[in-house]
Amino acid sequence: MTQPLTVFFRLSAPLLSMWLLLAGNGLQGTILGLRAGYEGFSTEAVGIIMSAYFIGYILGTLTIPKLVTNVGYIRIFAVLASAGSTMTIFHVLFPNEIAWFFMRIITGYCMMGLYLVVESWLNSNSPNHLRGRVFALYMIVNLGGIAFGQQLIHFAEVSGFTLFLLSSVLFSLAVVPVGLTRTPAPETIPSKRMKVSRLYKLAPYGVVGVFIAALCSGAFWGLFPTFGLHSGLSASDIANFLTATLIGGICMQMPVGMLSDRFDRRIMIMSMCFISATVAASVPFIISLGGNGWLYLAGFLYGGSLMTINGMSMAHINDRLEKVDIMRAASSMLMVTAIGAIIGPIIASFLMGMAGETVLFFFIAICQTVMLGFGAFRLMQRKAVSETVRKPFMPSISAFGASARFFRPKRKLENTDALSTSVDS
Repeated sequence: MTQPLTVFFRLSAPLLSMWLLLAGNGLQGTILGLRAGYEGFSTEAVGIIMSAYFIGYILGTLTIPKLVTNVGYIRIFAVLASAGSTMTIFHVLFPNEIAWFFMRIITGYCMMGLYLVVESWLNSNSPNHLRGRVFALYMIVNLGGIAFGQQLIHFAEVSGFTLFLLSSVLFSLAVVPVGLTRTPAPETIPSKRMKVSRLYKLAPYGVVGVFIAALCSGAFWGLFPTFGLHSGLSASDIANFLTATLIGGICMQMPVGMLSDRFDRRIMIMSMCFISATVAASVPFIISLGGNGWLYLAGFLYGGSLMTINGMSMAHINDRLEKVDIMRAASSMLMVTAIGAIIGPIIASFLMGMAGETVLFFFIAICQTVMLGFGAFRLMQRKAVSETVRKPFMPSISAFGASARFFRPKRKLENTDALSTSVDS
């Protein structure tokens, strides 16, 4: 049986590349929100620009699998990382709302493909008995990279060129580990999606949970820098709050996931909805009272609750599926995630434009409250799945994770236990 350290070492190159990419992309997302304020973009324009990232994300799900099949993983990875690096520099060269909109589409397209390549690599080189631990490590690498990217804000002024250059360099450096790796890329073919309508009939609360988690995550990550600037927070405060949010997401994934494996997942999802709604509603008041310690604690609790909802919702859907259908369902839910992440920033930005920036967190709180109420309704409609058929919880990075589940290996290599497609994620 393959030892964990052997597998982790084998996958160190794609994981390192992913960490560099997420550090660059995390930095880029924050500096764009801040720079848009300095450039005088309206709140509505910022919301539309940030939602464009997920338009590219959807376009990537439709076209990148075929590109990977035609030209291979490493070439696609290098091309997309290079394009993402270029887009970062173009943002500062062309500070225009329309230009930024199309650049964000391209960035989203590139990131979706980069996620897909790395996750396919992890899936194909992870034996079944270690798959959960591999993807737990992957989640930590992802959120850790984004958190590191937030802290790079401290190195230079947002109004300058340096931070954009630093983000671009991180994108470019990500090509190096993957380009030099000896770990074999998977042989893959596209897999068909399952209809969302069928999934809704099987697990309505899971589908709604994925959608609302993406709605809230898209609005939060796209518009919090704008909210923070108008609320009197400094760029450093904004970066630290986002870092606290990510740390909360890292720390809470496994404890909450383990509890959801033991108890009715719907109750656990509802509990996290209650916490995230309560914390979100309190953030504007905490800022008005001052005291960064309480603000960062709120960020930790908010991230720890919101970032677990997507993973538990997917696990709830998987509980009601046959193993052969899990990958097909995951690719369909990726589309639901992208749609929610597109709609969230647009709705929130227009509400902020009409009623003020503090509406952002009230919008999130209302969405979570609706999810809580729907959960109470579903509890009365159907009993929980028995523990004997319940699938293990898998950590999730919510609206910012793409999916390797569009692909499955063509064949199993007889001389390794690396390629296996029966994933419970």
